[in-house]
Amino acid sequence: MEENRSIIQFKGENIPSPLPPQIGIKDLDQDSDTNAQGECERNRIAVKRTLSLEWGPLPWAEVSKILNLVKDAYVEANYPDPQDFKFETRTFYVGDRPVLAAFEDSGTIMWTGLKFEMVEK
Repeated sequence: MEENRSIIQFKGENIPSPLPPQIGIKDLDQDSDTNAQGECERNRIAVKRTLSLEWGPLPWAEVSKILNLVKDAYVEANYPDPQDFKFETRTFYVGDRPVLAAFEDSGTIMWTGLKFEMVEK
């Protein structure tokens, strides 16, 4: 990994490092069913990546940066792919971003509880 590069990037920009990210591989099936022999008749139509990201306390400016980078319907994310053994850039949509809790620390507004899941388009 190149120096000064965050483990996850949105739109080519470094973001604060999340807690250890969970990177999943998700099968999408259509019309899967069980046959008369009890075997699954599977119709896999795609394999997609998911990113589950969460951060500890962050200053207001960093929370704002992350939320603004993922506010569009789709966002490009660059992340380490465990199966492909390299950094990949893929397009994702972002799920709900829960309400955060704010607190003051030495005159700085901090936010905690930022987390969301991203699903590959």
